[in-house]
Amino acid sequence: MAIYQLSSFLYRYYGKKVILLLDEYDIPMQEAYVNGYWEEFAGFIRSLFHASFKTNQLLMGKQL
Repeated sequence: MAIYQLSSFLYRYYGKKVILLLDEYDIPMQEAYVNGYWEEFAGFIRSLFHASFKTNQLLMGKQL
């Protein structure tokens, strides 16, 4: 919800859709795999990406 709210604030302030850049998520994914908590981490990342990218109409490339 925090990323959606942040994009909402930015959209209202600037009047433009938001570009969200995500960097360095591969390291925690590798650590989760190596240390045996891949399923928990994958579920978290899946829900984060869904909420942040797929359903957020305030991002560039989405129709309002």
